This record gives sequence, C-alpha cells and structure tokens, in this order.
Amino acid sequence: MDEGLISVRYATAVFSLAKEKKLLATIKEDMEFILSVCTLSADFNRMLTSPVVKPSDKIAVIKRIFNKKVNTISLNLLELVVKNNRETFIGSICRVVLALIRKEKNIRTAVITTAVPLEGDTLSGAEKTLEAELGTRVELSGRFNPGLIGGLVLRIDDMQYDASVKTQLKKLKQELLKTQL
Repeated sequence: MDEGLISVRYATAVFSLAKEKKLLATIKEDMEFILSVCTLSADFNRMLTSPVVKPSDKIAVIKRIFNKKVNTISLNLLELVVKNNRETFIGSICRVVLALIRKEKNIRTAVITTAVPLEGDTLSGAEKTLEAELGTRVELSGRFNPGLIGGLVLRIDDMQYDASVKTQLKKLKQELLKTQL
C-alpha cells in the first residue's frame, strides 16, 4: 500500500475527530511534539523500526514518553499505528495532520533562508509583514545558509522567491557568457 495513502487515512481520521471535539489547537501541538521526537531522536526511530522489539514493548515506550504530554487522541493514534504495524509512518502521519489543520485554519507556512541567522524580532517582523501582505496567518521559520552570501530566499507553500546574492551572481555570469559568444 502507498505510504501517502496510509498516512492520509490515519491523519484524516485524527483530524476529523479533533475537529469534532474542537481540539484542533491541542492536536496541532501534539503532532508538532511527536514529529520533533521522531525527527530528533535516532534511538526512538530505531526502536520503532526494529523488528526485534515487540509491538507491546513499543507501545509501553511510547506511553512512557508521551503520556501526560499529549492528548489521549494523539496517544491512542500512536498506539493504534503500532498495533497495525504502521509505526514507520508516524512522522508522515503527523505532517499530514499538521497540513490538514493549517488548511482548515487558513494558515500558510513560509521559510526564510538568509546568509546570517535572523534574530527573533526580525523574524517576527517578517512574519507580520507577510501576514499583512498575504491577508492570512503565516507560520514563518528561519534558516540560514552562509552559501547565499547575502539576500534571502523566501519559500511560501510551493512558491519560492530567490533574492540571494548567490543567485544574482549566477544570473550575471550566465548573461556575461551569452554576450561573449
């Protein structure tokens, strides 16, 4: 079965239940927390994907980690996923749930990449500017890539605006090479 289809089925069920119980904000926080554990802990991922660890042991570890830190809906989701031998999809399920919640609440995601790390005030100012420009709530995260030299690359959902010095130099080089021929 297709990974995307599996993730969408579980995510849609959790999203529908959370919406029905008016717990979208809580489930959003839970999914962000679970996703961060999946992303940052290699040991957790190794335990989940290990065929040697029994599902009951995996569930016990999950309960130990997430009990009282996430809503029972989220905890039940994790338990169900493990019981159905779909634990490798936990990260993907969390991402789909988050996407569904953002769509429901009309929240757009944006990533701004700069040559130097942005301070908190600058990042929040950019977020407010984007919200005013787009007329919707924006979740902005900052990244830095010294290879950009200067300027920025702004990615909003699937659109990208590249105003980096690196790209401008690349374009200039291509123009110079064209005129030389």
